[in-house]
Amino acid sequence: MLKKILVVGCLFALISVSVFADQAAWIDKKSADKAGKMIRPGMVLRKFCAPCGNSMWSEVKADKVETKPRDKSHYEVEVNGEGIDLAYMYIPEKGKWKNLAMLVGLKVSGVPRILTENPADAETEGEEEATHPADKFLEDCIAKNDATAGMADCISRAYDLWDAELNKNYKQLKTALNPDQKKKLGAAQSAWIKYRDKEFKLTDSVYSSLEGTMYVPMRLDERLEIVRKRAITLGEYSDLLKNR
Repeated sequence: MLKKILVVGCLFALISVSVFADQAAWIDKKSADKAGKMIRPGMVLRKFCAPCGNSMWSEVKADKVETKPRDKSHYEVEVNGEGIDLAYMYIPEKGKWKNLAMLVGLKVSGVPRILTENPADAETEGEEEATHPADKFLEDCIAKNDATAGMADCISRAYDLWDAELNKNYKQLKTALNPDQKKKLGAAQSAWIKYRDKEFKLTDSVYSSLEGTMYVPMRLDERLEIVRKRAITLGEYSDLLKNR
């Protein structure tokens, strides 16, 4: 998201103001596949776009669910042959209607995490619940430091917060696993660290070839998102084990 904002030179506006544009329509393959598996054939979904000013949701029965590529790096989930924006779709889980984009681990804004019978209440409750402290810090920090150097510093500090979150979630998950699972977790984490380092090198290589100071915070944001997604994934595993 930050990358798009910087390209048009309007980071603060997008963070502080709700937008009507797609937030989680064209996404990475892993997120699209995960979302596609969560929508079971015959499931009823609720569509509610708080930023659009919707006062009530609409429902759609998912007779057919597919994940299709849109370009070399983006995919889209289709329900009954039409692409959907995960940010505005809700699925039933444990007696509640939960935001699909957030369940997948995507960062979206201006939408409730849980859709209640009164959508206006859901928006207030959802936004409070949906904002992770590290994300809230980044939003507040950039709102006060919208120059390139200031944004870069904010992102670096937010990265440290997510890195600490990742380490905390890893340790919590490890304590909840049996010996065989711990071994698998260790192997997976070692592989992820190698992946992270290689992605960092690729990101550095790409952005260092571009001219313009705006690419500095963009490069840092790419790093942050890699660590953020891993922290969220490990946290989701821990939550699953707590509820078993």
